[in-house]
Amino acid sequence: KTLMVCAAVLAVTDEPPAILSEVPEHRKALLFHAREDPFEVVADSAEARRKGWRRIVLLFNFFIPGATTADVGLAPLKRLGRFPFGWCG
Repeated sequence: KTLMVCAAVLAVTDEPPAILSEVPEHRKALLFHAREDPFEVVADSAEARRKGWRRIVLLFNFFIPGATTADVGLAPLKRLGRFPFGWCG
């Protein structure tokens, strides 16, 4: 019997993309997902937007993992160039 385990690490910024903060409709989505209960009215603040962003990322990576595109080959490592401490060849 063989068990094959595959894992991926996905980096997401702490701050939501600028377009989500600039467009009023997108800001509403961030604040919607920052709520703790269905009737809470969330004040528009940078922290509330970050909270909404974290929840949106978690939600969509869990339910729609195939929507994420990532370069999982060696290209990201090659783009790093020489690491100053001797790693990456």
